[in-house]
Amino acid sequence: MADDAREQLAAIARRWVEEGWCAGDGSRPAGTIVDELHHPDFIDHDSGGRAADNAGFRAGIVALLAAFPDLEARRGRRWSNPAPLRRRKWCQQWRT
Repeated sequence: MADDAREQLAAIARRWVEEGWCAGDGSRPAGTIVDELHHPDFIDHDSGGRAADNAGFRAGIVALLAAFPDLEARRGRRWSNPAPLRRRKWCQQWRT
């Protein structure tokens, strides 16, 4: 993948996290990032009982931000191989 394409994808992912999962300053309604970045035929395969479409996903974001108005999502540290970390975290959850 070319570096410019990689940068474009990184910018979209960063925007999806920072604008979509933060309450922000109220300048735009919560969940509007779904309308801007998700495909119209999006299907949420882990909808948690909500509608599995864009409207349901947007409703989930709105509900989450209403419950946690100070929620702040940000990009974290990047690992070259996160698989061992996932396994270790999963094992720790089941041992406690």
